[in-house]
Amino acid sequence: MRHDRIGNGSWKRTTARAQELDWLASAVWEFGRMKYEFYKNRTTVVDVAELSLRFRETRQAITKTLRLLEKYNLAEPTEFPQLWTLDVADLGQQPRDGCVPLICGHNESALFSV
Repeated sequence: MRHDRIGNGSWKRTTARAQELDWLASAVWEFGRMKYEFYKNRTTVVDVAELSLRFRETRQAITKTLRLLEKYNLAEPTEFPQLWTLDVADLGQQPRDGCVPLICGHNESALFSV
């Protein structure tokens, strides 16, 4: 996560990076839904390396994004270090109102669109 140094030497998370992480979470989730639509497997497996190439992000950024999704029971790590599962089938093909509930930054009522 990107931090900006402020005058007294402490670190503060930037709003821009938080928004970028939220956008990336939405993109990863949509990619998982696309794979689900194509393969129709109950569990969709995504690879951190593939996602980092696809979205031109670092593996660390993708892993942080997946951990954010894990926090809300939308993703789960597998026994293999770079593979994660997205259980998109549980939400059905059409989430209500086109949104998936997710806490964006520190706003508990926020939603990100899919």
